[in-house]
Amino acid sequence: MRLPLPYRLLIFALLCSLAACGSRRVSSDDDDDDDDSADGDADADADGDADADTDADADTDADTDTDGDGDTDADSDTDSDGDADEGTEICNGRDDDGDGRIDDGDPGGGELCNTALDGACAMGTTRCVGGEIECESNSDPEPESCANMGSDDDCNGWEDDVPLLGDACDTGMDGDCADGTWVCEGQARVCEPPEGETEICDNLADEDCDGLTDEAGCEDSECGGGFSPPDVGLDGSDGASQGEWTVCRADCDDAWVSAATADGGIYDMNDVCQALGYETYGQFGGTFGTVCGYEYEAGRELYEGSNSCTAPEICYTVHWQCTR
Repeated sequence: MRLPLPYRLLIFALLCSLAACGSRRVSSDDDDDDDDSADGDADADADGDADADTDADADTDADTDTDGDGDTDADSDTDSDGDADEGTEICNGRDDDGDGRIDDGDPGGGELCNTALDGACAMGTTRCVGGEIECESNSDPEPESCANMGSDDDCNGWEDDVPLLGDACDTGMDGDCADGTWVCEGQARVCEPPEGETEICDNLADEDCDGLTDEAGCEDSECGGGFSPPDVGLDGSDGASQGEWTVCRADCDDAWVSAATADGGIYDMNDVCQALGYETYGQFGGTFGTVCGYEYEAGRELYEGSNSCTAPEICYTVHWQCTR
């Protein structure tokens, strides 16, 4: 049966429409086979994902990895923990590597540095403290001592400033040898006696302040037997219970000693003479002035006068002779 014309035209239009759609679909598939870059599905970076479609690794960011760190530029989560990819920890007061700890591992620490301090405290090591690199000394200041000479142990800018070094001290020795000075000897601080004088033989005295008396190498005394006369002008108070005395004249045989001031004093002549190295006293008398510069006859050895004490003690303005 022949269909009416209107029906035939309608069927023809439908067939043409179907044929046209099929042509477009075939053309699109052919183009996709020939050129992947012509649509939004090309996999330009060969990561397994289409550039514009869903991301195969469950992320929806772009997939280009331009910095070569293994992550796409817009997705730095490589460990699936939801946080940004961890970086290198530096000393800045922040948690750079995302482990929940700030400046852990002492970033920037462990390097040799100069603390700008003096002496033994100059050498240091860097440490990360409060987000900043600091140079901490490898040595703490210590008291300066003789055990480490040539070093600034207390870090004050001065080497070998050992406490008391160079100050006066008491050696515990007799006479002038008692006046010592603190020095470093070996690794210890000691009270060093003065150099002293030439050792004199046979007088049981330590003139050279070495702690020995009459040791080998001593010299014979001026008067023999280890005796040398005292120096003229020598002052002292040995044997005096009041005042001081002075030596006016002295030689190997005798000496004249006088009260040191016009006010006089109280003296035991024997004690004074023996302190000077003589055996006993000889003549004695009183004056109206000191014997050493007696205004009437300067240098006179024998004076007339009176004393109110009983020998060997004499009183007031007096003079006496010491003999051997």
